[in-house]
Amino acid sequence: MALFAILLLGALCTAMVFAAGEESRASVGKLASTRALSAVEDALTNTVSSVDWMAAMQLRPGQHTTTHISNSVPVAVTVIRLDTTCFFIQAVTPDPSVSPLNGRIVRRVGLTIEVGEDSAGILRPLRVPNRGWVELF
Repeated sequence: MALFAILLLGALCTAMVFAAGEESRASVGKLASTRALSAVEDALTNTVSSVDWMAAMQLRPGQHTTTHISNSVPVAVTVIRLDTTCFFIQAVTPDPSVSPLNGRIVRRVGLTIEVGEDSAGILRPLRVPNRGWVELF
């Protein structure tokens, strides 16, 4: 009976160690996913504020430009011209050209921007009234 109790105690200890390891692995995955989403959103915000919209207006509909942002999480940002005033900006992390995917978290976020002239005649990004931000899968 004592041997059975020792075996049962050993099995419980092993299960606790395994469960703690799984919890840690899940926490690390959630943290990586959150960091990736934060990096993508930051890249989108920076791109909207820093794009040369005059140069972007020279693109034909369907053409795109891609920039690579190397922060703690590398991000590839693509600006695609949809029509005369609309652009779609997509940010992907990790940047596939910098690092192979090898099990890392991939987040894609897209943003639709309409570009128009303000009262001073300067091209500025305008908010799209309907859902302009979407997480892509």
